[in-house]
Amino acid sequence: MRTVSITTPVQDRHRAWLETAAAGRCTLVYGRDTGAEAVIGDLEPRELADYKGLRWFHLVWAGIDKFTAADVPAGAVMTNGSGVYGAMIAEHMLACILSLCRQLPHYAALQRQRLWDPRWQESTLEGKTVLILGAGDIGSALARRLRGFDCRILGICRRPRPIEGFDAVYGPEDLDRLLPQADVAACVLPGTRETAGLLHRERLLSMKPGAILVNCGRGSLIDTAALAEALDAVPLLGCALDVTDPEPLPPESPLWARENVILTPHVSGASFGHLAETEDKIYRLAAENLRRYLDGEPLLNQVDFAAGYRRITP
Repeated sequence: MRTVSITTPVQDRHRAWLETAAAGRCTLVYGRDTGAEAVIGDLEPRELADYKGLRWFHLVWAGIDKFTAADVPAGAVMTNGSGVYGAMIAEHMLACILSLCRQLPHYAALQRQRLWDPRWQESTLEGKTVLILGAGDIGSALARRLRGFDCRILGICRRPRPIEGFDAVYGPEDLDRLLPQADVAACVLPGTRETAGLLHRERLLSMKPGAILVNCGRGSLIDTAALAEALDAVPLLGCALDVTDPEPLPPESPLWARENVILTPHVSGASFGHLAETEDKIYRLAAENLRRYLDGEPLLNQVDFAAGYRRITP
């Protein structure tokens, strides 16, 4: 019988969803099985070569930057978990933006010192311009959540088009014009050749004084050393980094000691062992794709290696 290997942790409810999708048409192996024709979960690129009969690989993560088309055996299709992580990452980014606007890291530092000192300056999102770099699932989820804050929401993506939640969406060629206007720059771009180093020193130094920078995409997007400089030179109100380059951030980095920097260890999109809701979304998508695979229907989230993320359909 056909075999499907599940390589990431599953709860009983997830097994039930997968078994229902399989409907007795394949054997589900909970663990690595190199004889499987399909894999749901995660593998290292070098491991894919061991699956000689692989026809389908469903990566439960959204980011595919560690894989290339050459890693996937000929004749196999790869899908990913895009669409699963939008809510949790958007809420993390919103929490960081509001924390920096209201200067909560500063007041947290005062609390640790047992100091009651109200002499500080906060800001609001009302009337501000938020520029979201990446208008896919996560960027759109953030834009929708920002609608109630009475701010102007602009997006940048490879294929500009009207997208719910955004006042306007532009192409990458407009970044140099829009970035200096942004009171908040929120980055959720994938790791590709085009996005590596996108926010280099000149662009960081062109940002608006008092702006906030948040990155939950890939650390390779931002020149980390230049960011440390821009915090003082611009000056930026603050930044929040869930991803860094290098990652983890070296202990000698000056960013660790900055009061106006929020650092989290790549957890904005954490799933297994973190959020049951996200685990459920992961396996609901996987179960639907398993059903489609066994029924011979088009799979959701087929990967476009040239773009570096899931294929966008018109």
